[in-house]
Amino acid sequence: MLNLSTHSFLVVSTIPLYHIEKHEGHPLAVQRNTSKSRMIVKCLTAALVLSCITGLTLNKIRLQQKETASPRLTALPRTMIWAWERPEHLTFINPRTTGVAFLSSVIHLIDDDTIVDHRQQTMSIPLSTSLMGVIRIEASNSASLSDKQLDRITKTVANTVTHYALSAVQIDFDARVSERLFYKRLLQKIRNQIPQSTALSMTALASWCISDYWIGDLPVDEVVPMYFSMGIDQKRVLSHLRTGRRLASRRCERASGVMVNGIVAREAMRDRRLRSRLVASRLYLFSSRPWSEQTFNRTMSDLTVCP
Repeated sequence: MLNLSTHSFLVVSTIPLYHIEKHEGHPLAVQRNTSKSRMIVKCLTAALVLSCITGLTLNKIRLQQKETASPRLTALPRTMIWAWERPEHLTFINPRTTGVAFLSSVIHLIDDDTIVDHRQQTMSIPLSTSLMGVIRIEASNSASLSDKQLDRITKTVANTVTHYALSAVQIDFDARVSERLFYKRLLQKIRNQIPQSTALSMTALASWCISDYWIGDLPVDEVVPMYFSMGIDQKRVLSHLRTGRRLASRRCERASGVMVNGIVAREAMRDRRLRSRLVASRLYLFSSRPWSEQTFNRTMSDLTVCP
């Protein structure tokens, strides 16, 4: 067994905390009423049409590439347990079918400061368990969202990947509309900083995958819509799921985040179509209490997934 704590495997508490701080071209003059000018116009028109067709084709190819499942995730189990900041004893899981996405850090953005709280609680798991580090970001209303904060978060993520020798990392940030540009820049910077072989996952508010789809061009390998704590969006999201309608993108359908005994989990027990949708994706399970073998097995049984 591997015991992840502040005293073994990695002393994460020793990672230092940081307080962070038109070009205009010349118009082409075309003389009308001459054969030469007409030829120029035809050539320009043909070039413009070809450029538009090529651009549309490239955009279609890029979209198809984003819709295709990332090869970086192939080694990750189809079931992942979210292990939050508390002692967790997960020695009961089968590492061939179940992995662990553990909260490694919570990053607080307050004014111009970046405060990093590293995991302090122990976590016992089988030695061969697939691990994904989760970095939670919480921004105050006064957060400056500066380049300095961008760099500090990126450094924290890169250090997490290196120190835990992770093959996957997940960013958990409920970005407000005003924070989305910052989030896009952050994900791109992280993607450029971590090894190319490392999978980059992100959690998403359920509404982002239904009525507010703004994440289509983000440089991530996986999007995990969270079907719990949905607030004012809960009614609309549940209606969408109950009717069996597709989500905004295939990448939103390849993973699902469900809370033990949450409303979506309870709905899935009664609704075969919803249950099939959940088990067809990589399933992330969250519990508000420490995990136990009984809770895990019951949840898997309810969702008709073999543990």
